[in-house]
Amino acid sequence: MKDLSGKSAVITGSASGIGRATALEMARERMNVVIADVNEAGMEETAARARDLGVKAAVKKTDVSQKVEVEALVDFAIEEFGGIDLMMNNAGVGVITEMRDLSLEKDWEWIVGINFWGTIYGCHYVLPHMIERGSGHIINVSSAAGIFTVPGGAAYSATKFAVVGMSEVLRSEVARLGIGVTCVCPALVKTSIAQGTRTSGLIEMDLTKAFKYWGQMPEKTAVKILKGVRKNKRLLLPTIDAKIFYFLKRFFPGLSAALSLLAAKKFEQFRAISD
Repeated sequence: MKDLSGKSAVITGSASGIGRATALEMARERMNVVIADVNEAGMEETAARARDLGVKAAVKKTDVSQKVEVEALVDFAIEEFGGIDLMMNNAGVGVITEMRDLSLEKDWEWIVGINFWGTIYGCHYVLPHMIERGSGHIINVSSAAGIFTVPGGAAYSATKFAVVGMSEVLRSEVARLGIGVTCVCPALVKTSIAQGTRTSGLIEMDLTKAFKYWGQMPEKTAVKILKGVRKNKRLLLPTIDAKIFYFLKRFFPGLSAALSLLAAKKFEQFRAISD
């Protein structure tokens, strides 16, 4: 999708972070946007800023873990703008906890419901519309944790690996139908996800410091995402650290495994101290 001007997009998780930055970058490209999130105040702020850039912006409160709400979001966007040219499944949450400490209900069902089922629902409900039109582009936001693993990341990586795999298969299936699919795998980006990430068991970690001092600005990430859409990229690694992780896993799998083992030993030390 090379020409974005005049097109319409739906962006989940767009009350802040990468979602907001990408929605506003789309607005700068003259795209109309539907802002979807559970944070109503954040949604309204994103929409207001998009309108200030001279485009139409609508808001729809959406919990992506609820299929009826995602279906309603897609129907709303089609009614509002006459069609959906681009669907960005971006909403996500984090859990950093060793697998032995994960709760089925509190952790697994929560993160799978948002990170993976939310992406499934977004693809499922927008696909018939895009197939009927014979055009469109889907952006599924995964993570560097979808290509490179670290101890404590079992739940998060499980959902993000799943998004990568699903996106690759979907891309091969819909390419002949005029639909593009790009899977985005950033590492640290300065967003609010760290503030809501659940940590327990091994150590209560303050992840916000890492994102504050190391993370890439979401605006820079958004620019790279739209460049990836124009080029119909299969896999987009928009941050330097994501590229490094991908390189290590692909070309030095033994080294990446050794680093994971070393990190696991450090986590065990933290557990001993906390006990």
